[in-house]
Amino acid sequence: MTAESAEALVLVTVDSLLHNRDCLGGAAPALPCELLTEALTVLEAADGEGVREARQWFAEQGVQLPEKRQNVGGEAEALIRISERILGYLARSNEPRTRSEIEAHVEGRTVHKRAALKELRANGRVVQSGRGTKGDPFGYRPAESG
Repeated sequence: MTAESAEALVLVTVDSLLHNRDCLGGAAPALPCELLTEALTVLEAADGEGVREARQWFAEQGVQLPEKRQNVGGEAEALIRISERILGYLARSNEPRTRSEIEAHVEGRTVHKRAALKELRANGRVVQSGRGTKGDPFGYRPAESG
């Protein structure tokens, strides 16, 4: 989960809770608490701002969340950091870059760079071109925004 998708999940959940309380007069609906906990953990690893307040707000709304997911920590933090580095490198390039070029120019462990690139593609933030053959390797560029 990227920091961007984690933030979106938290905002949609807050909006849902407020709508349910203010418009429908109901108590907190059943929520995907494990997914919400993962989102808050990813946001905490990304910048940490507001996460404690968000947890407190959810508790005040009757949503019981575990403190943290135990397995996310350093791995999620590394993937977020490397994903941003990859996006920065690709944004500065005038043409698509191969995986080898990305691995050579972006700081971090290769396993994290490959996982981050795979996640960026899956989330539509990076576009792949080429056939992936010796004469036509895959090239990667940032997805068009807007």
